[in-house]
Amino acid sequence: MKYILPLAALALAGCGGTIYEDRPLTVKVPVPVDCATERPIKPVPLKDKVPDWVELDVRQKAAHVGSQALEWQTYGEQLDAATAACK
Repeated sequence: MKYILPLAALALAGCGGTIYEDRPLTVKVPVPVDCATERPIKPVPLKDKVPDWVELDVRQKAAHVGSQALEWQTYGEQLDAATAACK
């Protein structure tokens, strides 16, 4: 009789099924981050910069358009650099 009780306990313990262990799960959540620097100032539009556009020579107009293109290119590069840390 003293052997039957431990055997019965072992038999009943085996009927419990598989025990699953919860494991920690890492979830990556995007977090908004403040930008490192201020945004650059936009270039002044060409129509505001040169009000007497009609009176200019073709070479002067080309010089203003080229200057405006360089200003916008520089603005884009500065904006990209300023907002690179915001991703």
